[in-house]
Amino acid sequence: MRRRWKTLLAITLATTLLSGCRHYPTVWKTELLSPDGKWLAIARTDQYGGFGTAYVETVVTLTRLDGTINRGRPFEILEYPGGGPIRKSYALSDENAGGGVNLQMKWLTPTNLEIDYGGNINPDLQVVRFGGVDIKLHRRDSSS
Repeated sequence: MRRRWKTLLAITLATTLLSGCRHYPTVWKTELLSPDGKWLAIARTDQYGGFGTAYVETVVTLTRLDGTINRGRPFEILEYPGGGPIRKSYALSDENAGGGVNLQMKWLTPTNLEIDYGGNINPDLQVVRFGGVDIKLHRRDSSS
């Protein structure tokens, strides 16, 4: 009986530790539906922590809601590390709005998405067209 409990405890601990490795703490998130309701743009900032592994990353995804493109899964259209200060660490909070660079999205038309930001970013990934949607990345002047 004692051996069974030890095995059960070991399995529970291993499962808990492994599932914890896939947790991405989102500190900011916003969603924007296209004017025709066919697309969903989502921007989120994730903050990772750990000894020597602290990292902040912002990702913007685009999803075709009827599932006809990319099997309805989100497709990353913009990804950049850092970007600015996270005011409220490791917590989903409006204080972290814009992912540190005041990122904002707006649909100019049903097939034209503009992503605005202030400050400096260096994208690891920047898609300019996906599924018939034109995507423009625009840096706002500090005077705006």
